[in-house]
Amino acid sequence: MRILAVDDDPTMIELLEVMLLDLGYTDVTLVSDGHRVMKQFDGTSEFDCILLDINMPKITGIELCRLIRSDARSSDIPVVMMTALRDQKSADAAFRAGAIDYVNKPFDMIELEMRLRSIAQLNEKRHNKRVNKVEYPPLNLKSKNGLEKIKLDEIDDLIDYTALCNYLTHLSLAGLESRQVVAVKLMQFGYILERTSPQELSFLLSEIAGVIASEFHKYDCMVAYCGDGAFLVVTDKSRLEASVQLEESVSNALNEKALEFDDGLGVFLDVAISNPIRPNTSKKQRVRKTFDRAIGRAELRLGRKANMGGARTYATSRGLRLVVAGSADDTFRLC
Repeated sequence: MRILAVDDDPTMIELLEVMLLDLGYTDVTLVSDGHRVMKQFDGTSEFDCILLDINMPKITGIELCRLIRSDARSSDIPVVMMTALRDQKSADAAFRAGAIDYVNKPFDMIELEMRLRSIAQLNEKRHNKRVNKVEYPPLNLKSKNGLEKIKLDEIDDLIDYTALCNYLTHLSLAGLESRQVVAVKLMQFGYILERTSPQELSFLLSEIAGVIASEFHKYDCMVAYCGDGAFLVVTDKSRLEASVQLEESVSNALNEKALEFDDGLGVFLDVAISNPIRPNTSKKQRVRKTFDRAIGRAELRLGRKANMGGARTYATSRGLRLVVAGSADDTFRLC
């Protein structure tokens, strides 16, 4: 695995090199000045992982991570933050900047090895173009033909799915107690998937992700897309509204956008939102069980809403729209 390591502390970078060599990683590029990092992506150097110190004087690791994510040459390279900081605020900022994971200083050989092994496995899955609903889809979503990828980015609070898993795993017990997980499931996603090109689907999902992130932003949230029209949201539980109220707010905000398919037909967007779930305190089961339970609850809610059927109306900026719900060809028209 080809690794780029960035740290302004000469002693730390030297120690890191020795540890990486001991772990069998010999293809390592070391950089001590954050401003020189982007010069590494010149088309001749390709990396499988970037180890990035958070606390650097000239340009912080968080600022640098955003630059790496915004550059097409490096946007898909997993970034692991290195930090001696223990505050949750720094960890949150790192994940929001696009980091996939972080490792604590002083380095523990076993922890470092585990992080790098996880990155290697992630790279292998991406390389083999295998999609696992629970473990894989990050900001990239396989299109319906399985060949092209749809990318969701530049949305506040939207992070990589794998990063959200790692974030939840790293939280202390105190951090877990102040967090809740909810799932947001898009209704009639199969119909939308069948009607859209990869470019259309990318646009629609980006619009949906933006609305969800906006509606949950006041709850100190992190959002990740997990495939099949489902989003996961980790929020501050102490201020969270009832799911029914959130569901109505998200659905109304979506339809205020008056989105259309490329052929001009209006897109009716409605969601089902699960009741909040407190993360499991067992590290081994925390992510999988919590996320599966949240998505399961959203799917049950989705089924109940679909069975209710009937006509619904939404007031939008372009007029009142009538929605005939419960059918595979849900559309809306001006009244």
